[in-house]
Amino acid sequence: MRLDSGGVRFDPLNPVAASVAAGILLKRYLTLFNDVALAVAAYNAGEGTIRRYVQQVKQRGKGTLPRETVQYIPAVLNNLG
Repeated sequence: MRLDSGGVRFDPLNPVAASVAAGILLKRYLTLFNDVALAVAAYNAGEGTIRRYVQQVKQRGKGTLPRETVQYIPAVLNNLG
């Protein structure tokens, strides 16, 4: 089985291929959002969710994210080298 992640086709049962695809996807999100926390959030919640969040912040000065994502962001960022 081959899946598509941000335009990259990979075999999710192949750990090397899945890791490479995850790296490509994170790089895409870093480029797209120009912010590590937003890139991590997009990896967790999806690009569309974070686009909507950014739009909410621009329009209202605040936005909402899924609770899981709010908890995921610091869990990942606190474990970066």
